[in-house]
Amino acid sequence: MTRTTRIWVTIGCVSLPTGCANPSADHVGFESLDSAGVRIVMNAVPEWNPEEQWRVSSSPMQVLRARNGELDEALYGVRGAVRLSNGQYVVANGGNHELRWYDAGGRFLQRVGREGGGPSEFRSLTGVAHLGADSLLAWDRRNRRVSIFTFQGVYLGSLPMELSGRVQGVFSDGSLLVGETVGSDDNGFVRNQIVARRFHPLTGKTDSLGVYAGDEQIVQIQVDGSTVRVRGLQAPFGRAGVFTVRDRAYLVSSQDRFEIQVHEDNRLRFILRVDRNPERVTAEDIAAFQHNMLSWLDGPNVASFRRELQEIPYPEVFPAHGVIITDAAGRIWVQEYPKPWEPQVAWLVFDEELRLIAAVTLPAELQVYEIGEAYVLGRWRDDLDVEHVGTYALLKP
Repeated sequence: MTRTTRIWVTIGCVSLPTGCANPSADHVGFESLDSAGVRIVMNAVPEWNPEEQWRVSSSPMQVLRARNGELDEALYGVRGAVRLSNGQYVVANGGNHELRWYDAGGRFLQRVGREGGGPSEFRSLTGVAHLGADSLLAWDRRNRRVSIFTFQGVYLGSLPMELSGRVQGVFSDGSLLVGETVGSDDNGFVRNQIVARRFHPLTGKTDSLGVYAGDEQIVQIQVDGSTVRVRGLQAPFGRAGVFTVRDRAYLVSSQDRFEIQVHEDNRLRFILRVDRNPERVTAEDIAAFQHNMLSWLDGPNVASFRRELQEIPYPEVFPAHGVIITDAAGRIWVQEYPKPWEPQVAWLVFDEELRLIAAVTLPAELQVYEIGEAYVLGRWRDDLDVEHVGTYALLKP
């Protein structure tokens, strides 16, 4: 049971409390409080005034680059990037297991780390994040540890992390949100689960955060005598569990509908919702998906893969949204579900009170790592499939 406590009207990109007797239904948001004290914020998507929309620059304002002629400094297998308070950048280059520093102008400065199990070495460098005001935290999945560096690249030490899951974010105290996927034993169209934990590197303590819906797969179990083969295919337009961290809280969504839960101090505190239904999957969408998948293949396997794409089940609706990220000011950015054949994708931006304040269009190929007050930092590939990291200018009215 819920009780409505506030109504507001969204005008352009600004949410204002209102006492209007007849507000437009397309611009109304509602707040309510359920019986457990969870605050629910329902948003409606308005028709944005183009002059008031946020936007990014048409091309990157900064691209991190190697020194002339240094081919070994090309980026590949990038797993994350951050911008430091002094304007420098640090990139987790997973392809050769090293952290790379760039100055504020994007020029290469130094590399730290290499493949191995010794100090400042990595076997599977899978991310980098801020740790306090002057340190960095890098995690290594295969070595099962996290390593700490100064902003200058000085190695301070490593701490064991006896968890096999994927790091989903870093809390303000340096603890990590880790999600471990648990597969299903069923055959056919299944949905895995994610076991979420909070890992404290300095103490080794692990807190359980619950079990959430994970990614959808098509599982094919084949039995040939005493041999059992299990094949898992990523479901087309499949939903997944998406997570991010904001200060002491973590956010999670199953993508079933546009609903994001905000958990803090081991309790569900807030629910952010958008008042709309997921978009329906059409025959044209399925055809575009199949064409996009086949465009990456050639040779004798194309025909069999085409048959497989025609036979697998397709959902009736797309996931309600894409990934979630929080920016430097604590705002929540939610990606619209990205269709791989479309060149751009919209992001909805919510303020700290979970109210929708802006919509921003970004290149669909941009994997966003960090959002500041005036920039979006991410990775993209060019026409030759070469990886680049850099920033787009974030422009606000």
